[in-house]
Amino acid sequence: MMDFGALKQARHQPSVAKYFTTQNLQVLGASALIGTFVFFCIGWYIDTLLFDQSIIEKVPPNFGLGYVAKTAVICIGSFLLVFAIVTLGSISQKGEYGLDWDTRGLSTLFSADLKNLPPPHLTNKELLIYGVMLISYSFVALFFYSPWAFHALVREDNLLEWCSVSFYVLSSGIFLYLFMLYSRSQIERKFIYCFSALSFSLIFFLITMEETSWLQRVLEYETPKVFSSNQQSEFNFHNFQTKPIEHLYYLGSFFFLIVLPFIKEQIQFSKYTRELFFFIPTRFILFISAIFVAYNWQMWNVIFTQISFFITFFILLYYVVATRQNTQRFTLSLCLFSTLVITEILFIVYGDRLFRTYDLTEYKEFFIPLGFLLYSLEMLFKSRNLFDIDPHFE
Repeated sequence: MMDFGALKQARHQPSVAKYFTTQNLQVLGASALIGTFVFFCIGWYIDTLLFDQSIIEKVPPNFGLGYVAKTAVICIGSFLLVFAIVTLGSISQKGEYGLDWDTRGLSTLFSADLKNLPPPHLTNKELLIYGVMLISYSFVALFFYSPWAFHALVREDNLLEWCSVSFYVLSSGIFLYLFMLYSRSQIERKFIYCFSALSFSLIFFLITMEETSWLQRVLEYETPKVFSSNQQSEFNFHNFQTKPIEHLYYLGSFFFLIVLPFIKEQIQFSKYTRELFFFIPTRFILFISAIFVAYNWQMWNVIFTQISFFITFFILLYYVVATRQNTQRFTLSLCLFSTLVITEILFIVYGDRLFRTYDLTEYKEFFIPLGFLLYSLEMLFKSRNLFDIDPHFE
């Protein structure tokens, strides 16, 4: 697969960072991080003290004054977090040249003289991103054309559920293969690579088994008595605490698939963390995965859902602005940003057409394992060049 976002490096490119001292940038970044913490705490305060419900309770969207105020606070906090990451990323760029202009730092927002250098055709990765957007629009169209079919597609043991399970099975198998590949190699610090690959394989395997209730419906065995008290009376662990584990799963997936790739592009990691840096997803995975945060209706008022949505909103908006000098990259970023916003608005406004209030979470759980599968394939391709690793693993 071709590299996504590879542009010819520009020498002596204008950078807004040169107008600030390192100390000023540090103050800006630290202030934004503190502001993020303050605004998220205010949102948490509104949730816990002003609303007579659990902070993870699933209810239809509410646009009362208190809920709108909480949403505004979360939106501001999310903006400050993205701003902080970009600002702190600018510190490592001061005095350096040759950085990829459309991915790093505040300088990307103020560069005006860079040439428009799109590749002659869409890369494989860009085609995949457009494909995921097309799938999402197909789901939205099905929702409006036939809400019943939209519901039927995600019923238990139906097409999308088995697609999700298959994605995790493949992901687990890929990382098991990578574990064996690393264990037979002579690479330095082999233990870190082996441990990481085996951990991913086991995590994906456990998710697979939990999703299928450890193959209970396939093998048709009875639920052990100790598991009969969970929410669905099935042989699995997550239904003992369904809501907390569900939100932890969504939030963890959001952080790994979206936030970490953005941090990776903005902030240069120490050479001593290169092994762990190798396993952080790239911007391609960020773009592939971004759409899942827009599949919300009954979860919209949950604070973790809004944090995930608005951080993704501002990350994609950043890429829209940062790639404005390159038509092909700009078009892709703008299409993805628009897809995110349009999808969320449509589901918030028309979500009462759902046959089941949690149908959207089933679609969300289709896009998440798809993102992890493509991440696993990305790791497979990157590992082919494991012995020729450069500082940025790109």
